[in-house]
Amino acid sequence: MLAQFYVEIDLLCMIILICLVRQTEKSSFAQKDRARFIVVLMLSLVFIASDFVWIFNNEYLDYHYLPGGLTSMVVLNGINAFCSSLTTFAWLRFSESIQGRVLKNVHSFIASIPVLILLILLLTNGQTHFMFEITKDGKYIRGWGYALQVIFAYGYMAVAMILALIHAKRAHNQQERKRSLTVASFVIAPMISCIGQLLIVNMPILFIGIIISLLMVYISLQEQLVLNDALTGLNNRTLLDQKIEEEMKTLDEKEDLWLFMIDADHFKEINDTYGHLEGDHALILIAEALKKACANTKDFICRYGGDEFVIVHKEEKDHGCFEFVEKLKSKVRENDLEYELSISVGAALYSEEYKTWSDFLKEADHQLYRFKKYHSNKKAF
Repeated sequence: MLAQFYVEIDLLCMIILICLVRQTEKSSFAQKDRARFIVVLMLSLVFIASDFVWIFNNEYLDYHYLPGGLTSMVVLNGINAFCSSLTTFAWLRFSESIQGRVLKNVHSFIASIPVLILLILLLTNGQTHFMFEITKDGKYIRGWGYALQVIFAYGYMAVAMILALIHAKRAHNQQERKRSLTVASFVIAPMISCIGQLLIVNMPILFIGIIISLLMVYISLQEQLVLNDALTGLNNRTLLDQKIEEEMKTLDEKEDLWLFMIDADHFKEINDTYGHLEGDHALILIAEALKKACANTKDFICRYGGDEFVIVHKEEKDHGCFEFVEKLKSKVRENDLEYELSISVGAALYSEEYKTWSDFLKEADHQLYRFKKYHSNKKAF
């Protein structure tokens, strides 16, 4: 009965993974994220499939029914052991990728050393039986090297979580911090299931934890498509109304709440002169400049649409916003381009006269319009 349940869990996990692979292939995820996530999914599938063949054959048939007999059992367990570390190594690379970081060649090589060591140990296992041994009657016996297999596999997951927490601490803005903390949380289910697997050997608890984590990753990537602007990586306007309303309700009496409507100057001219690809590049540069200006704050930055951006910003009471606006503009001007990249900013200070978040936003938009009209008239003279 226990073996039947084990087989059924393995089979269910494989079906879920196949569905995730198919859906990820058809998704609109960023190309690198999609490719690396598919690698993680496929390796997980091989990992579970090798376990499924092993337990199914061991409980219901006999190793003699496999092509190659005992040798096939050795190969299956070798693949299973190798995939345990290779999958988590792929996860480490993927987790860095979705945080906007890619392991450099030297770091990638250093990180792959445990996988290479494990491969060598498995290739020589026939002579040493250091990792495991398959007896003549088909029974699996763990070797002293099994501890290394566990350390390597879950060491990668621990490193991925630690790096994500470090990235969260060093994040330049709330958006990056939230993404890194989310990535760190993906490791929790597999780590808990790993402990359960070590305590209960004859149950596929580990695979359940892996599937839960991979489903969470897929859902998170889908949420990014809905809530993030594909071009700049900023929040899109989906959450803007919710964020403004939330800040209006929770405003501390010692703080001022500012709303900035930001517009790229002469954006149409950039598109007409240098092409739309360069126009997209300009928007990306502006987004990066805004993130740098808002570093180490909890400011909410979003792309409102076209060449417009919005920042929800808190400042000390009666401090004003001049310094912050100048910081925004100077960060944008730091870009060394063939043309001048600059922004116009409309600022609105929250007061109780704004009954709704849309009234507050309209005022910021109105201030932007007044600013641009004033400078346009000034140039005309």
